[in-house]
Amino acid sequence: MKHMISALAVFCLMLFMAVPSLANEDKTRVFDYADLLTEEEEQALNELCLEKEDALETELYILTTNNTEGKETVDYTDDFGDNHAFGYDREYGNYMILCIDMQNRIVWLSTSGKAEIYFTEARIDALLDDLYADLKAGNYYETCYSYIQSGEKYLSEEPVVNDITTDPDRYKDTIYKYDEESSPYYMTWYFRLAVSAAVGAIVVAVMSYRAKAHMTVNETTYSRNGAQVYEHSDSFIRRTTSSRRIETNHSSGGGGGGGGGHHTSSGGHSHGGGGRSF
Repeated sequence: MKHMISALAVFCLMLFMAVPSLANEDKTRVFDYADLLTEEEEQALNELCLEKEDALETELYILTTNNTEGKETVDYTDDFGDNHAFGYDREYGNYMILCIDMQNRIVWLSTSGKAEIYFTEARIDALLDDLYADLKAGNYYETCYSYIQSGEKYLSEEPVVNDITTDPDRYKDTIYKYDEESSPYYMTWYFRLAVSAAVGAIVVAVMSYRAKAHMTVNETTYSRNGAQVYEHSDSFIRRTTSSRRIETNHSSGGGGGGGGGHHTSSGGHSHGGGGRSF
């Protein structure tokens, strides 16, 4: 009888172990590879992320790094989420990652699932605005705390669908890239155009001077029997180049819209996101 009970117990244990867990058993939410936080700060932020995610149905992650492995910050962050198969509801599901890239001095927000839809470009800007002063000052705990608070705020309220916050599927081939205005290497479009125009004018002037220096004939050289050669010239005035984002019509299936920087990662998963230099 004892042998039968033991065998039954072992069988039940094996059956229980064979049933896959639907919940994410890994409770790590802070990956401080750049060592910007103390152990106490890291633990406090980790607990705060876990505390918020059930109500938000979205996992919140914090990632810091000194080495993006040769990738752009956006790709490094997206790949990190893909490689860990993050997601509150399922693998590659609802989650968001704040990455502080100390190597390239870029902060990046990567979104997936619900977060991809709820975080429009305007909301990404607002979140980055909220934490930017602390980030510039090197207050990394306050930066991460602000990220969690803004995440809770915007994930608790569905964005309004209008002409500004639209369905991210309308912009399949766009990505909300870094805001370079805060970077010391930033050059405005007008300045670049002025430099190009100046260089072009110098090249034309030099070519024109050389052409005149080698000219051995003019409009009277071949004038015979009353024939006349008329001089004609074309003047280049200007060229105007404009660019615009090309929209594709995709209907939104159900409520909700928005999404900042909708794109597909190298792993084939959909992400939103945005960031800026600091």
